[in-house]
Amino acid sequence: MKVILERRLSAVPDAPLSGTGPLTMLCNAAGIVTLRQAAGQVWGLPYGRNHRRDDPALVLVEGRGTCSSKHAFLAELSDEARAPLTLMLGIYKLSGATDPKVRPVLEAHGVDWLPEAHCYLRVDDRRLDFTAPGRDREVELLHEEAIAPAQVAVYKPTLHRPFVADRADALGVSFDALWAIREACVAALAGAAR
Repeated sequence: MKVILERRLSAVPDAPLSGTGPLTMLCNAAGIVTLRQAAGQVWGLPYGRNHRRDDPALVLVEGRGTCSSKHAFLAELSDEARAPLTLMLGIYKLSGATDPKVRPVLEAHGVDWLPEAHCYLRVDDRRLDFTAPGRDREVELLHEEAIAPAQVAVYKPTLHRPFVADRADALGVSFDALWAIREACVAALAGAAR
């Protein structure tokens, strides 16, 4: 299924952050008073893995995040604000068409696409991606489901690995070889401030 991952702050509910939840208090201490403002702040942070995958607060504390940590942070914050944002996990076909920065990596290994796990938000029928600045992009989803923020640390990689294994079998390469290509793609995306 082809879908558009939008980068539209206006689609984020402009819900006030006025409760006593831990992420709300962290945002308020940083001068962030609405969910939309928090999405803008997170969107502008550089791409980078946090020291722990199970603590969404580290996105603001460390000033960086991945698709998983940034969107888990916003989903948990939206729960505190009682706003309708859902954390989604999609497996899509990562290719030079979806992410031009990975084209040289994939071409060097003779791979046209590989399955990548990606977290984003859903509000109504819109899929929102605040991983990094950029344009909307179309991706072909192989799988999509709603998850809880706590699931990004263990469940996301557990779901992702069989998709990579199936693709490795189809390409006639080992899982480890395709996973190494995938890691090189992630590094290329990180260098592009994904």
